Amino acid sequence: MSCDDLYYRCKTFVDNLDLGPVPSLSDIRYLIKQRRGRNLCFLERPLQEIGLTGVWLEFDDPSTPDVIVYEKDTSRAHQRQIICHEFAHQLLDHHPDRVLHQDEWSTLLTVTSPIAAARMLGRHVYESVEEHEAETVATLLNLQITSGKLSADPARLTLGA
Repeated sequence: MSCDDLYYRCKTFVDNLDLGPVPSLSDIRYLIKQRRGRNLCFLERPLQEIGLTGVWLEFDDPSTPDVIVYEKDTSRAHQRQIICHEFAHQLLDHHPDRVLHQDEWSTLLTVTSPIAAARMLGRHVYESVEEHEAETVATLLNLQITSGKLSADPARLTLGA
């Protein structure tokens, strides 16, 4: 698929979300919650040591909220892009690399070794159509969000504070 084809397919997808001209991260979060039937929460953590900037964690228990973990030590603009990227995976109905059991989540929160955490998450770097789609949709969402509020704090926007 050409870059143009990917862009137009993703643009059509975002346009069909009917988010309005200037959605917030809270608006997108609400849409995802409605579509997936699961709550969604956020966790800011230093992830660069394990080679990640963000990750979407889904749990085997549907009553447990999904979690988007995003890089703590980067700019607000980059944090917003990371969150939009993980939102895009959810909106596009991609599957996370790993579905966690509750005991794994508890262990992950206490792991101090970045290498051990990366092994637990089972993440790897790869170039795939899903990653290109997610990044394109994330960029389009981010453009809509920032058209009205370039300096907004992503955590405040995300959590509706």
